[in-house]
Amino acid sequence: MPRNLLVAVIFLIIYQMPAKAQWTSNSLIHDNIERTYRLYLPDGYTATGQYSLVIGIHGLGDNAINFGNALAEFKSIADTAHIILAYPQGLKNPIIGNGWNAGAGALGIYPSADIDDVGFINALTDSLQNKYPIIKEQTYLFGFSNGGFMTQRMACEANEKFTAFASIAGTIGNKINDCNPDRKVPILHLHGTSDINVGYSNNLFGISVDSLMKLWVKNNSCNPEPVTTKLPDLKQDGLTVDHLVYNNCNKAVELFRVNNAAHILLNANNNDISYCAEIWKIFLEITHHVMLHPQR
Repeated sequence: MPRNLLVAVIFLIIYQMPAKAQWTSNSLIHDNIERTYRLYLPDGYTATGQYSLVIGIHGLGDNAINFGNALAEFKSIADTAHIILAYPQGLKNPIIGNGWNAGAGALGIYPSADIDDVGFINALTDSLQNKYPIIKEQTYLFGFSNGGFMTQRMACEANEKFTAFASIAGTIGNKINDCNPDRKVPILHLHGTSDINVGYSNNLFGISVDSLMKLWVKNNSCNPEPVTTKLPDLKQDGLTVDHLVYNNCNKAVELFRVNNAAHILLNANNNDISYCAEIWKIFLEITHHVMLHPQR
């Protein structure tokens, strides 16, 4: 066999071999700034496969590595559900650590107010979709706290690249004066009623959870009264969970109200609800619905 042909065959074999699941640190230049992100390729990844993309945005003062560790359940889900995970890194702010230009602030302080984070998240999404075998219709965004506010900002202002959004303990920031999306988008929100960082009803940094749900119910043409289901209270964690589903929506609107929960991420080992599992569940349900009803 000619040497050039042999090299080509070896390259093709390596190219098609399943990869061992791993996290990597990566970067891209956006707005003349080097931006970094963590990427997880699931167990058995091949360049000829087909994958969903889930982008997760960390909270204020946190970083992409810690966020990935805190959401270890998503890594396990990714391995079985063929998901590529990407966790971008917010830029460092004086005093308050890494954060996002989410339009959420207090006392005149708005993290990263001069940073184009909307553009960065869009650029990251484009880059990953171009580099990896991602099904564009299975591209999703979620975030926690300041990252939840950032997710909601994207849903309001730049939602074209994402099929669905999920925010945890972060609503719409008080600097986002007009959330009037160009399209109806599916929304899941998860929030503890005893959250003193981002209050359920009295939110220093943005609108209340009730106001958030009313906004998306109106935007998505839902029935205003939700159907509420109490999840089984099986774990001794002092928490109970209400699942609120708004019916007859153009696009889904759902809320998990976690009674007595603080500003925390919940998981299947310790709680009655796994935030990771519920987020992926609604993302998957919405995608199946879109495929069955593309006109909607």
